[in-house]
Amino acid sequence: MKITTQLVIQRFLSILLEQLQTKKESSLDEYFEDFFTIDEMIALLKSQCGFDENINVNRLSKKDLISKLSNEGILSYYLNAWKKEIARSMSITPFEVYRTLDQLGLHTHYLMSKPIPQWDEYDYSNYNALRGKAGRVTTVYGLYDSDVTYKDVDSVTSQPKRFYETYELAQAQLIHLFSESLCAKDELHVLPKLIGNA
Repeated sequence: MKITTQLVIQRFLSILLEQLQTKKESSLDEYFEDFFTIDEMIALLKSQCGFDENINVNRLSKKDLISKLSNEGILSYYLNAWKKEIARSMSITPFEVYRTLDQLGLHTHYLMSKPIPQWDEYDYSNYNALRGKAGRVTTVYGLYDSDVTYKDVDSVTSQPKRFYETYELAQAQLIHLFSESLCAKDELHVLPKLIGNA
């Protein structure tokens, strides 16, 4: 799924969640009444903010579990799970390093044994190149402040509001911002960023 598609769907789901949460009555779509396993319902209920922890959900019958579920609770749970899944797929973990190097047959590569917190710019650059060879990355483009360099893209604390699949789309948006006088020509520029599993 393209990054734009993900962001648009997440945004609309967030709007829908806000609307569901402002309704006075909670309801459950009948589709979900026989959809979830008992373990899934327990996980859903335990994750809900404000859920009464004095209730032992492990002892509730399936009917009682279903009565405590709501559309907004389900949407909130799966929207958060999706966001965590995307974040996990974009972060570098020791297992991911091992899997990438193993796939490429680089069992003795120095990154296999070097702890990630000790990596420097060269190590990250090297690993991103290896991920590309393994088919595990995709490049997206964002509008960054002009003082942000290519080297800083992964360490910027406030990432762009959205990313674009192509340089051309990002550049077109930048030109639009300039033409509408929403920013000065020297304020922003387009930079690539490597993310996720392609």
